[in-house]
Amino acid sequence: MQTLTTILAISVLIVAAYGDICRRRIPNELAISIAILGLARMVIAGEPGVTLWTLAAGAAVLFTGFLLFWRGLIGGGDAKLLAAVVLLVGYRELADLLLIMSLVGGLLALVVIAIDRLGPWLPPVPVILGICGAPLRFAVFAEEQLEGLRQLIWPSASRPAVSHSPPMRPSVPYGVAIAAAGVMVLVFQSSLPG
Repeated sequence: MQTLTTILAISVLIVAAYGDICRRRIPNELAISIAILGLARMVIAGEPGVTLWTLAAGAAVLFTGFLLFWRGLIGGGDAKLLAAVVLLVGYRELADLLLIMSLVGGLLALVVIAIDRLGPWLPPVPVILGICGAPLRFAVFAEEQLEGLRQLIWPSASRPAVSHSPPMRPSVPYGVAIAAAGVMVLVFQSSLPG
């Protein structure tokens, strides 16, 4: 039964990571599914002391995550997913989970920064190679072309005021780091004897 919950959890974590890459959003249903699978793993294990410590660790991580969300440092979906993954892997692996998550997140941030800085010099990627449909650069190019076409067709059409806000910084899909760390810890746990 543990193997089935592990396989289901890994599948849900992959879906959550993919959704975070595509939409920078992690649906509540995925975090709830992970939490339920974590609770199921605790019931199957039948260790009340471990269950209590894991629930306490999950609550502490959720509280800390919401403080970070409130300060605008992480997304709400990231906070919920991380707390659910703690329930899934257990309190004993919390340090390993956080270490792996930090390393993967740092690497992911470097990749996002590199793509942002090197973007103008990168060759255009065909739409078929985009991970989630058209790559961002293609979408921006297409929007600029459509706007030019609109100006030709309706030159007097009213346009919304141009905002002079600073350009948006690239965001890091940190749900990918959380999911990757969860998968790695689960795989490690399932490879242990007994």
